Amino acid sequence: MEVQKNPARPTTDKNRRLRKRRTSSPLIPTLLILLITLAVTVTGCQKPETPAEPVEPLPPVVVEEPSAEEVPEVPEVQPVHEPKDNPQFGYGDEQGIFALLLSDPKTVNPESYTHLSLPGGAVTEIKYEGIQPPGPNDTVMDISSNFKQRYGAVYRLAGGKIPENDSVTLMTAPFVSARTFHNLTKVGTPSTDQALLKKIEAEKKMVMKHFWHLYDAENGAGIYLAQFEPQADQAMLTLVLRDQEDALWYAYFPANYVKELDLYSWRVDDGGEVHPESFIVGWLADFGSTPELALYWRGAEGEVLYWFRGDNGGLIKNLEGYRYWGAY
Repeated sequence: MEVQKNPARPTTDKNRRLRKRRTSSPLIPTLLILLITLAVTVTGCQKPETPAEPVEPLPPVVVEEPSAEEVPEVPEVQPVHEPKDNPQFGYGDEQGIFALLLSDPKTVNPESYTHLSLPGGAVTEIKYEGIQPPGPNDTVMDISSNFKQRYGAVYRLAGGKIPENDSVTLMTAPFVSARTFHNLTKVGTPSTDQALLKKIEAEKKMVMKHFWHLYDAENGAGIYLAQFEPQADQAMLTLVLRDQEDALWYAYFPANYVKELDLYSWRVDDGGEVHPESFIVGWLADFGSTPELALYWRGAEGEVLYWFRGDNGGLIKNLEGYRYWGAY
């Protein structure tokens, strides 16, 4: 009996059936969809990268310096004067190359004086020569012709000359270095400055009788002499310094009323009259913010010597000396 066998299927048919079985599985598309959905979700949840913002450069730091208007003015510090540097007065010999100190050398340090004032406000150096003993023919008069007979400290001038019988001021080196000296020009005429006259009358509340212009200084200052009309038994003579800033500084000389003569007298035998040529300003200087000057006031029998220092609009007598010469 013949047995019939099924013919074998080709290999290709077998592979086709396997692929069909794999692709026809319902899980594969589902998994693909889940994977795609997951990828989209993750991608959507990521924060997009923010582009970096450009960094602006910082502006340069500018240090503003205060303007001239904003800078407060520093008040000028007034220098301090030491009493040991007080000036002293003197006069010259007949040749004008030596000077004699009026004060007793035992009361001062004569070696400390190194400078001397000349007419016109100039200052020159001096050298201490020693103590001159009194001579046998001393007339006690402080005049050039009696110079070699007087006891006192003697100095030699390094330059310039002292006019005969003129007074001078002897100074220490610290005194000179602390001050600014101004050259003086003598005027010696009645003043025609009516504006200044009215200003002084208004400030002093007195009427002017005479008004003289004594000196001009190289820094623009002017020195005047004002004689006021008497009020009752009082009369006033005033030295006026108008400084370079037009501020006024006053030194007062009240008169004595002489009842027997019915006149006001400032000096012995002046007859109640004021002579502007008798007022000699030896020097003018600035000491810090205040003025200083020396005044030599000649009279019939001698000369009164003053060192004035400025103080609150006034010229204060800081030193007073006297030269006696009698009726030479």
